Amino acid sequence: HPCKHAHGLLDYKRDCALAYLGKRAQLYGGVCSKTKPRILTPQMLADLEASNRTRRHSQYPWMERLMSLMSEIERSQEQIEVAASTRMISLVTT
Repeated sequence: HPCKHAHGLLDYKRDCALAYLGKRAQLYGGVCSKTKPRILTPQMLADLEASNRTRRHSQYPWMERLMSLMSEIERSQEQIEVAASTRMISLVTT
């Protein structure tokens, strides 16, 4: 039965993930609670992203400026591509 197989596969993947996290916790510290699992909601992920960004920028002050410059370069490239596409001459008649 496909549902039984999928459920078994899900259990297997969960067991593998917990085994990995357990081994990682033994080697590097950290825990994963089976009794209080965390559900990664969009809000939780947004909060985690914001806290990681803040910590990353405090640890590596130059990275915030680098990311800003890369975004600026991307915006400039997009503007150049849009401007170039409006000046293209079509060689194909329709």
